[in-house]
Amino acid sequence: MPNERSDPRRRQPGPAYPGPSQPGPSQPGPSQPGVSQPGPAQPGPSQPGPSQPGTAQPGPAQPVPPEQPPPLPPNDPEVERARALLLPVPDSGVGEVAPGKPDPIRPNARTLTASDERGVRCWNCSVENRTDRVFCRNCGVELDRAPQPAAPTGPSWWQRLKDRLSDLNFFAVGAGLLALLLVVAAILLAKPLFYRYQDLTSTPVAIPPTAVDSSNNDPAHPPASAFDGASNTWWGPGFSGDSRGQFLRAIINPTDLRAVRITPGVSQDPQRRDEQARPHTVTLLVFDQQGRRTTKQVTLQDYEPKTVRIRVDDAVQVLVVLGDGFGTSEGKQVAIAEVELYRY
Repeated sequence: MPNERSDPRRRQPGPAYPGPSQPGPSQPGPSQPGVSQPGPAQPGPSQPGPSQPGTAQPGPAQPVPPEQPPPLPPNDPEVERARALLLPVPDSGVGEVAPGKPDPIRPNARTLTASDERGVRCWNCSVENRTDRVFCRNCGVELDRAPQPAAPTGPSWWQRLKDRLSDLNFFAVGAGLLALLLVVAAILLAKPLFYRYQDLTSTPVAIPPTAVDSSNNDPAHPPASAFDGASNTWWGPGFSGDSRGQFLRAIINPTDLRAVRITPGVSQDPQRRDEQARPHTVTLLVFDQQGRRTTKQVTLQDYEPKTVRIRVDDAVQVLVVLGDGFGTSEGKQVAIAEVELYRY
């Protein structure tokens, strides 16, 4: 193996660095006869040979320091330009620049023409495709799944109302509303007006009761005395003082009842009318065949008969319930001379 120190290919140009001195008898000094003196290196490969006694042996090779690059010339425009690209310039106000991002590589898309294929037109990009294709060759959508068109949205109800109101004739609208009000009023007032007309023009017919009774009675003045058609007989509850809650009842066949006439006291004769007390307030209760009840509060004038208008179809029971009275005192009972039922 050739010696590294003698290999000319590994020698670096520059001054030779002497190695450390080896211990031995030879020291630099005056030349001795027969001893080689160090001198300048001769070009050419050195030949190895046996070491001579008394000669200096070279030490191991020392590392050679790397060469320093030559200094750059000052104020070189190219150097300043490269330095400005790599480092920010403080006095220019420009911040750090991020490294550039390369654009992605885009494939070269082939532009399709309408004459390439025929058959099915894509609903998305309008490119023609063969009939055996499932997906569009241009955009990739499924050919037989075209989206359904959205249902057209009409105007809102408020807009439609505004449009209709703008087309209306307000005079005609006012006339129509007036006619409607007249019709409604006629419907609401027709029945009361008819009843009023019937009351004024019809002749009342008495309804004879099939049975009568009372909550309590004076044996000398039974309930039948109030329905016998005579005004000089009367019914009394059988005890004096306040008779509130006592009632007189008449049972009739199903009839359209239209009026009830009540004559208070014992008689219309002025000489006898103060013999007993007279009712001041009474309550009329009328029941029909279906069990429905009609109630009416009645206030009577002292000594005066009163006809009460009450309309009940298919009436079957009539009750007269006593309230407070005129002239009530100890020894006087509230008396009713007559109760008359009428229909038309």
